[in-house]
Amino acid sequence: SGISPGESEPALVQQRLRVRVVAESPLERVDLIRSGRVAEIPLDGELDWTHERQIPRLLANEYHYVRVIQTDGGTAWSSPIYAGSPGP
Repeated sequence: SGISPGESEPALVQQRLRVRVVAESPLERVDLIRSGRVAEIPLDGELDWTHERQIPRLLANEYHYVRVIQTDGGTAWSSPIYAGSPGP
């Protein structure tokens, strides 16, 4: 049986996103990108940074990835996380 509209099931509504960055140069910011929308997290030159947060569950065909910007202009990206089609 599925969840009816209006019902609340936390395990189905939220997911936990955990990010760990280890950089060679001080970090300026980390961007959390979900299907093109960017949430910027400014940093203070950390070299090792960990972040955990609840996010709305990814829907079919949505994606999430992380972009890291160092103070020297260096950048890095994670591989994207995709939500597949819902199961039967």
